[in-house]
Amino acid sequence: MLLVEALQIHGKTHDLSPSWLAATSDQVLNRALQHLHADPSRSWTVAALASEAHTSLSVLDERFRAILGKPPVRYLTELRMQRAADTLARTDEKIARVAQAAGYGSEEAFSRAFKKHVGFAPSAWREKRTTDP
Repeated sequence: MLLVEALQIHGKTHDLSPSWLAATSDQVLNRALQHLHADPSRSWTVAALASEAHTSLSVLDERFRAILGKPPVRYLTELRMQRAADTLARTDEKIARVAQAAGYGSEEAFSRAFKKHVGFAPSAWREKRTTDP
């Protein structure tokens, strides 16, 4: 907790926009990010996230764009893809299980989103990661 408080004080005294660190100083974003990071596979809607963050849709969207430089849905997609990429790199977990853990209802939908975000299909990305030094 001391580290979080120190980061929040630092964020308030330095120009950190747009950044995740600056978002920790914003009560609305801090609550929203805690929920997203705690359960990224949940079928989040912006309305559900706004409700959890105790704010309106418009305020949540405005804060995400102003401080993090992206809308909430894109932030969530990037979070899911980062976690999926990490899982693919560290484990031999089947793609379908990685897709489910990332919050996708089908392997095909996950593969399309992963390829759009990373530039490779999940299996090709995993293979590239294991062959690159």
